[in-house]
Amino acid sequence: MKNIEFDYPWILYGLKVIPLLIIWYVKKSNKQIPSILISTTKFLPKPKGIKSLFFLIPFMLVCFALPFLLIDLARPQLKFSNQSLEGQGIDIMLCLDVSGSMYHTDLLPNRLEASKEVAKNFVRERHGDRIGIVVFGNNGLTMCPLTTDNNAVIGQINNITTTDLTGAATVIGTGIATSINRLKDGKSKTKIIIFLSDGVNSSGAISPETAIELAKVFNIKIYTIGIGSNNKINVTRRTPSRERNFEFDEQLLMRMAERTGGQYSHAGNREDLKEAFENISHLEKSTIQMSITTRVEEQFLPFLVIGFLFVFLEISLRYSVFRKFP
Repeated sequence: MKNIEFDYPWILYGLKVIPLLIIWYVKKSNKQIPSILISTTKFLPKPKGIKSLFFLIPFMLVCFALPFLLIDLARPQLKFSNQSLEGQGIDIMLCLDVSGSMYHTDLLPNRLEASKEVAKNFVRERHGDRIGIVVFGNNGLTMCPLTTDNNAVIGQINNITTTDLTGAATVIGTGIATSINRLKDGKSKTKIIIFLSDGVNSSGAISPETAIELAKVFNIKIYTIGIGSNNKINVTRRTPSRERNFEFDEQLLMRMAERTGGQYSHAGNREDLKEAFENISHLEKSTIQMSITTRVEEQFLPFLVIGFLFVFLEISLRYSVFRKFP
C-alpha cells in the first residue's frame, strides 16, 4: 500500500466531520427523549426486545459508511513507476589515497573527508554509469566493484577511513593497477579512473610508469587530482606545533593524465576539489536517456462496495426492524 495515492486528496478532510456528526446526533437524541418525574420505577415493566437496546444501529451504519464513501470519492490509486535507461554509461573507478597525510586539515574538516563529500555528490549525479572504488596507502584495495547502484557506492565511500591502508608507503602504481584490473574487462566504450592523492609514490610492486602503460593498453583515461594547499601544515597536532609543506608529485600526476588522455587538476581547497569533479563530469558525459513509465490501478471499487453495503443495511433496518409508526 506504500504506492497508494489519491486523485482528490482534499475530499479526505471530510473525515473530520464524522466526530462532529456523532456529537450532534447525541445532543439531538437527548433533547427528543420525553421525561416525567416519578417517585419510584418499581411498578414499571422492564424493557423488552432488542429494539430498545440497539436503536443506534442505523446511525452507526451511516457512520461506518461515510469513511468508505469519502475514500471512494477521493479516488485511491496504486501507482507503479518503471524507470528504464537507454544508451551506454561510463565505467568509472574512484581511486583514493588513504595514507595518513589525508588526515591533515588544510581542506576542512580534513583532506579525506572533503574528498569523500565531493565524491558522493559526483556519484549522485552520474545516472546509468557503473562506478567503483579503490583505495590505496601501503597497498591497493577494492572497496566497491563496478556497480550502477549509486546508493551502494555512497555507502562504501562513507566507510572509507585513513586507517584502511595507512602506512609509511604510498603505492600510487599499485592503486592505479588495481583500478585498471577492475575496468579492463568492462563492455563500456569509455573507461576512466579518477585518481586523488596528496603524496609521492614511495614503493610498490608496480611502478606508476608501468601503470600508465597498462592504462594506455586498455584505453583507460586517468583524471588526476592533487590534493593539498601550498601552506605549511601542523603535522604533529600538538602545541607547540611542528609545521612543514606537503608536496605531491605534481609532475607524475600531470604525466599520468596527459599520456592517457585525461586531465590534471590541483585542489588546494574544497572549492578547487568541487570544480575538478565538475570538470570531469562535464568532459565525460554518458549517452544515457532515462524514461519513466507510470502505471495506475484504480482502487475505489472495494471502498464503494463496502460503503454502499453499510448504506443498504441502514436503509433496510430503518424501514423494517426500526421502522417508526405514527
